[in-house]
Amino acid sequence: MNIRLKSLTRTFICLGLAALLGISSISSATEDPVPVIKSAVDSMVVSFTADRQQLENSQTRLFDLVDRIAGPLFDFDYISKLVLAGNWKTATLKQRREFAHELKRLLIATYAIALFQYTGNETMSFDETRIKQKKSIKFANVRGKFLIDNGTPIDMVYSMLQKPGENWKIYNLTVADLNMVLNYRNVIQSSIHKDGFDGTIALMKTNNDRSYSSE
Repeated sequence: MNIRLKSLTRTFICLGLAALLGISSISSATEDPVPVIKSAVDSMVVSFTADRQQLENSQTRLFDLVDRIAGPLFDFDYISKLVLAGNWKTATLKQRREFAHELKRLLIATYAIALFQYTGNETMSFDETRIKQKKSIKFANVRGKFLIDNGTPIDMVYSMLQKPGENWKIYNLTVADLNMVLNYRNVIQSSIHKDGFDGTIALMKTNNDRSYSSE
């Protein structure tokens, strides 16, 4: 499970990160979620560039940087709910919290590693963002096209939500026809079927502990 999860996640996050770092123009509308992303990414680029050598030698510092700046961009609880699907309803509150925590650690670690994949030759252009509201929560699909060295454009969609009194947050990412949540769901459901819910969480924790303890 670990190898496949990391491979899938790295593919999405590397492309997603490069696309975000390549943002060249954004809407100034206050309702547009794109400026929220750009602000966090700009901060990430500045911090990463200034301390790149030190971050290359300290995985702990790198993970802390990504957690502090990029972590607030994602709604890990909502991502966990979508990934677990039917298992979310039967899970205890403790299991939900533990799973969301380990999924966050996995995403943060992979996002951090993806920083070193950015070359500066990536660009991203955005289409009009469409926003819908369900009860008190706003949902947006931020559509755009991602280019590497002026190559063939890759369609991307950042699925985001905004709860009352909170900033916009990402809860899914689609690159071409690859959907992050659906791919996670397939892997996690398979693991739960084989190792059980607690066993899956334990495996994720073991793998995450290994990643976070290495320097």
